[in-house]
Amino acid sequence: MSGGHWDYKQFEAVGLLTEVARDAMLRWPKTARRIEALSAALGEILHEMDYDFSGDAKVRDDKTFDDQAVIRLKRAVN
Repeated sequence: MSGGHWDYKQFEAVGLLTEVARDAMLRWPKTARRIEALSAALGEILHEMDYDFSGDAKVRDDKTFDDQAVIRLKRAVN
């Protein structure tokens, strides 16, 4: 297996955010850069969660993962 817990829809969500950022770059560059960074961070986090849910890999410590994911998301938008 290679993930697929959400029927690979996480790629659609990340792709949409990336497309929104690309479309918005000329008009709202600060917002677009944050959306772009958020899509990258979210893609990584969703990948790790998906692999855990599908049994391909294991998140060893849920609290640590949760805390670090929130930090990564905050960094992406700041």
